[in-house]
Amino acid sequence: MFWKKKNKTPFMLSIDDDERRRDVRIQPLKPLFLSLAEKDYSILNISASGLSFDNQANEAAQENEISIQLPHSPDAETADRAKSIIQCRLKILKCTGTICHCQFKGLSPEAQKLLDHYILNEQKQQIRLNK
Repeated sequence: MFWKKKNKTPFMLSIDDDERRRDVRIQPLKPLFLSLAEKDYSILNISASGLSFDNQANEAAQENEISIQLPHSPDAETADRAKSIIQCRLKILKCTGTICHCQFKGLSPEAQKLLDHYILNEQKQQIRLNK
């Protein structure tokens, strides 16, 4: 009947016990690259604890020094600053086809904060675009 309000049941979040990731991975809206062994590779998705990228030359269990140049969000605080560079070790956990799934090792607290800020801003922009 029209005078009865719709029954809104709360959305329940379920977590699969088999899921190994502890952080949400996002696909960057704009191209994001990592520098590994003096070559740049496109990042397919990134989280606070790792990333995946497309590469045919690397193998699982490798650890390499990398750097990622993060763009700043267009807010007032960071508009005048240059891009942030994150440097750390990257452990390749597994490769499926040409995609390498990796975990960050040795992120400094400042680098972790920059990465968290970047991921949060990307999530906000993706939500705005999907409205």
